[in-house]
Amino acid sequence: MGRLPLYQQIAEQLRHAIELGHVAPGAKLPSIRQLAAEYKTSALTVMNALRRLEDQLLVTAKPRSGYYVRRIDNKCPRQPMIHQPLNHNKQYHLQQLRLHERSGLTLSNGHIDLYPVKRLSQIMRQQIYRHPELLGGYVSGQGYSPLIEQIQRRALAYGCSFERTELLITHGGLESLSLALRAITQPGDNILVQTPTYFFMLELARELGLNCIEIQSVEHLDQQCITHHPTALVYTANFNNPDGALLTDSDKQALVTIAERHHVAVIEDDVYGDVHFGRSRPRPLRAFSPHVILCSSFTKTLAPGIRIGWIAASGWQAQIAALKHSMTKTTAIYPQAAIAEFLSNGGYDAHLRRLTSKLREYRDKMRHTILEHFPIGTQVSMPEGGYVLWVSLPNTAGSTRALFELATSQSISFVPGYLFSTDSRFDHCLRVNFGYGLTPQIEQQIQALAAVIHSQLDVN
Repeated sequence: MGRLPLYQQIAEQLRHAIELGHVAPGAKLPSIRQLAAEYKTSALTVMNALRRLEDQLLVTAKPRSGYYVRRIDNKCPRQPMIHQPLNHNKQYHLQQLRLHERSGLTLSNGHIDLYPVKRLSQIMRQQIYRHPELLGGYVSGQGYSPLIEQIQRRALAYGCSFERTELLITHGGLESLSLALRAITQPGDNILVQTPTYFFMLELARELGLNCIEIQSVEHLDQQCITHHPTALVYTANFNNPDGALLTDSDKQALVTIAERHHVAVIEDDVYGDVHFGRSRPRPLRAFSPHVILCSSFTKTLAPGIRIGWIAASGWQAQIAALKHSMTKTTAIYPQAAIAEFLSNGGYDAHLRRLTSKLREYRDKMRHTILEHFPIGTQVSMPEGGYVLWVSLPNTAGSTRALFELATSQSISFVPGYLFSTDSRFDHCLRVNFGYGLTPQIEQQIQALAAVIHSQLDVN
């Protein structure tokens, strides 16, 4: 062993202590400074030793906290990642949803008329005329600097202060979530998700070989952390898709405090934060802790077709940037430049006021129509932001997945509730989008869906 480099000698000694159980799973290792003093060497040598242990899956790094011994269940060793086949019903239903997107009811965004597409188109033409290098130049780095500066500036208004180096522009909110999960977790890890949760989030976790543990409220978080030892918590605190839930500030503070106590990384999806119907934008979880990884996007505010998102990596920027480079390398500069110009000239805030005013009107009309035509006992959410309504049917209405197949055969569309969970707890629920307004076509769809539900009640 004497011939080994010093960092390997240190790594071997620490590995031996871990395997003998002298350092318990989940325990924090001494700090880099303490280890350097103990082994009479430099911090860089200790860092190399710890990275070697990390490569051997013996320890894991927690940003701004330190290194911890990985929790490994010897009775049930971690299995290699196996992509579980998608449930046949889910696969069929997701295919049907894609076929019925044109109706608008299955989406979670607004009609094109709600967005400043003409102004963005004008900006894009001007940008290309003045700066043709936006199309022909080499794209590299974290993103377009003026856009990153606008994100930093706007974040101050909702309680967040981002370092320039932690921000990365992505291909929309889903890529941001994917990068965060890939950086933090490994196949076989447990992660916590709120319930109900966005069905694409559940599919992403399945593809990554992660086990989703659903939590119903912040009150259950502490016990779930103790029981399941999760690596990460993925949460939408502002206007969750599908139920529109908005956490109170006290619950947001409690959530991040509990997660940090259990060394659980928090990944926040805040794509709907700007689409609020109140006087002021609700603060994201990141405003309550600098350790939260914040994922967001402009697709819900400027135009669904502009797939530009961003992530504030909070100490994970090196891992996330490396993953981004290996997966999609960079994000196109051209649309970033157009968004940066729109944000800088003051048009964004005026647009948001018009957008949210219209969406509030759409929500009220859609909600009233559903309650008017659906069976007695139906409950409909009253979200203070976002685009969707969460509808709970009376138990006598039966399963919405069976209702979905019957409705789609008649060209009636909605999203069945069971897709938003890993089990059947929301089988009596469905989600509809109010972002297209109550047009005569959509009102006819709602009435036709109500008729199908009533027919199922008669059968049951």
